[in-house]
Amino acid sequence: MTGTAGPLSTTSVVFDLDGTLVDSRLDFTRLRDEVRDLLAARGLAWPGASGREPALAELITWARQAGGEGPGSAYAAALARVVEAERAAEGARAMPGAAAALSLLRRDGAAVGVLTNNARAPSLAQLDRLGLGDKVDVVLARDDVPALKPDPRGLALCLMRLGGRPRAWYVGDSWIDAAAAQALGVPFVALGMEPAALAGRGLRPAAAHAATLAEAVRAVRAAGEGREKRWRDG
Repeated sequence: MTGTAGPLSTTSVVFDLDGTLVDSRLDFTRLRDEVRDLLAARGLAWPGASGREPALAELITWARQAGGEGPGSAYAAALARVVEAERAAEGARAMPGAAAALSLLRRDGAAVGVLTNNARAPSLAQLDRLGLGDKVDVVLARDDVPALKPDPRGLALCLMRLGGRPRAWYVGDSWIDAAAAQALGVPFVALGMEPAALAGRGLRPAAAHAATLAEAVRAVRAAGEGREKRWRDG
């Protein structure tokens, strides 16, 4: 774990993985549509609000709740399709500035974590192959958390694994990241996102918007030790 010296010594910074630290080259929109069609063919038609496209994680979570998780369940089939796509993904690359961003935060004393809805094995392999694995303190993946984002429990667990520091930030590129952070009272840095992407989901504005990881880190560092948060109080 990162030491206690530095201006961010009481701060944890958690990053999403795909689209934030790593570009896995997965087409999540296509994968979501395939999973939705697979579930519908098994009698589980997505019941979400009219006109609103679900996130892939929402479909997986809903399938588990609606149809159970036994070996022959629709949930098991959907999860198998996701795992197949994750394992087949080739050409993953680090997002520009990822290694430098993580190193700078750790130099400043921050505890650094990764929280992803992807599976653990390919996530760890990507981080290690791209030279990022030794720059983070905790990695929590789909296999490790009680529920997928936008549920905030995975983020809460990640922050506790990082030592339960009194201040925290979450950096991500999706509304599900923002929803998890806001539910927990953690300031969210929206990476490469337009404000309308959050407003359209009924979410509050992000604490900061950044076009690059370097800008995201600057936003965290500019706040000194970050904004006092209340994720342990709720």
